[in-house]
Amino acid sequence: MRAAVLTLALLTASAGADTLQLESPSVVVLDSESGQVLFDKDADTVRPIASLTKLFVALVLRKHRLDLEGWTEIPDEDAKLAEGGAGTRLLRGETFRNADLLHAMLLVSDNRVPSALARSALLSPRELLEEMNAL
Repeated sequence: MRAAVLTLALLTASAGADTLQLESPSVVVLDSESGQVLFDKDADTVRPIASLTKLFVALVLRKHRLDLEGWTEIPDEDAKLAEGGAGTRLLRGETFRNADLLHAMLLVSDNRVPSALARSALLSPRELLEEMNAL
């Protein structure tokens, strides 16, 4: 974590904040010890918490010892639950290794994956939500 912060801080200092090109619409980099803002870009814009929610999903899946070597299908019901959100090229009806689905959820923010992996961990969408709220 410190290496990433240091790297970004050095890039910012050497390239200048005006020339640093990031794909994210908003970014905040804090010094982990002082809390000082080292870099920010559109930091005050309110954004949805979808990716933060996926971290909670991952915590619940870890608690239930999701088999990362297991396989899970992405059925139509998962696509319906995720309508309007981020998706990837995971095809409906295809089966994927759970570790790959976890990466798709956390790195690409695919909205079909949380319900699919919850099902693989024998959790209904309601049970997943209840467990996330209990964290």
